[in-house]
Amino acid sequence: MSDRQQNIAPRPKRPPARKRTAPVASNRRKADPRRWLKYGLILMAVVAPVAAFAYIARSEAFALRRVDVVGAKRTSKEKIEQIVRQAGGESGIFGLDLDAVRKSIEQERYVRSAAVVRVLPDAILVRIEEREPSIVARLGTGKLVWVDAEAHVLEDFRAERGAAVPPPLAGFEDGDKSDRVTAENKDRIATYGKIREALAADDLWSRIDEVDLRFVKDASVQLADNAIVVRLGEGDYHGRLTRALVLLEAARRGDTETLARYRVPDVGTLLASADSINQIDMTRANGSVTFSFSKLKNGAEPAAAAQPATEGEAASAAKPPARPEAAKPESKPETKPEAKPKPAQTPAPTPKPAEPEGGRKRTVTKPTAAATEFRSARSETRRT
Repeated sequence: MSDRQQNIAPRPKRPPARKRTAPVASNRRKADPRRWLKYGLILMAVVAPVAAFAYIARSEAFALRRVDVVGAKRTSKEKIEQIVRQAGGESGIFGLDLDAVRKSIEQERYVRSAAVVRVLPDAILVRIEEREPSIVARLGTGKLVWVDAEAHVLEDFRAERGAAVPPPLAGFEDGDKSDRVTAENKDRIATYGKIREALAADDLWSRIDEVDLRFVKDASVQLADNAIVVRLGEGDYHGRLTRALVLLEAARRGDTETLARYRVPDVGTLLASADSINQIDMTRANGSVTFSFSKLKNGAEPAAAAQPATEGEAASAAKPPARPEAAKPESKPETKPEAKPKPAQTPAPTPKPAEPEGGRKRTVTKPTAAATEFRSARSETRRT
């Protein structure tokens, strides 16, 4: 069988498969005209409302005819309406940039925040939250101004006839607008409020002429009736001022028992110069009180007057023995006459130092006179 030949007929070949070609884009678009209709409808749905809105917005139906202002007490309503109309009110209420209008209104001095909304068909509503004057501050130039709780300077202070003048805050910094200085001014205002609240009891606040807060943690107050400065430090404002007033009254009455009970040193110097007290320091850690004097009756310097409060009578007792040394010329009369003619030989230099001494007296009297004028002007301001 292996030798037998087999005849196998070849299978017929299949014709090659016909390749399908994608229709040309132009032919496809021509073949589907509904897409053009679809795109046209979408375009009309978008453009038509926009065009209609633009036409209606500029029509007389939405023209700006009224500006309503709510919450403005110190801010001029006419000024706010002017800002709104200058921002583009002629083009209608829809032509206004409400955010730009709001920012322009908030630039006004008394405006803290503003909200601007459209009221159809022809009005703009402006709601304002104003700043409230909190305290009277004394600037570095000496001018008194109203300041709010956020340390914003509002306007100059004008005393109304018959109204009480609040004690101004001294130490307010207005030259530097940095965040650090603004934060310090806020702390000063907060501390001022604490002092006012603490001294409201017993009507102590009415006896204060000025509150010095250049250093927030070292507060001082100036009394209205005698211009004495009382250093209160930080905290316990009511108790420290009460004790200072008790001691001041005891010094004027000569009440040594009260002064000893409060551990006041050098009572003799205090009683002798009670009319010259210009400062009382209540911040001693040991509870003692230090008095400073503008002028001692024995002619001593004010700086020496502050030492007895801490050193006692030892400092004043040490001065008298220094003067008896002048008696030495009596024990040595022979040598003294020789020393006397020497200064006598130069009489010309002696009148020359007299001239500078006169000049020094003038320089001392000038600031004293200026301080007197300042105090008199301040008292007149308080009276008005």
